[in-house]
Amino acid sequence: MGFFDAFKKQTPTDQVRKILADNFDKIAKDAIRDAAGDPVMGGMIVEMSIGQMYQNLKQNSQIASICANAGINYQTLLEEERQRARKKYLR
Repeated sequence: MGFFDAFKKQTPTDQVRKILADNFDKIAKDAIRDAAGDPVMGGMIVEMSIGQMYQNLKQNSQIASICANAGINYQTLLEEERQRARKKYLR
């Protein structure tokens, strides 16, 4: 990130993407911490945590409605951020 990127105005889509990414990262990091170093259990816990969060957010009609009213393709962003988190934490 360059110095001037901090001053760039984010679009509503960028803002939603960042919120989703931050939340997927937090849930994955919490799951890794809870696994206490067990790689097999850790992978399963991370996968389940990411999947559960994805399902909960996917089924939330209020968020989807708010995003639709703002012209944001919420389902696509949600799927992309789920895949990003899986790639990042489940190599």
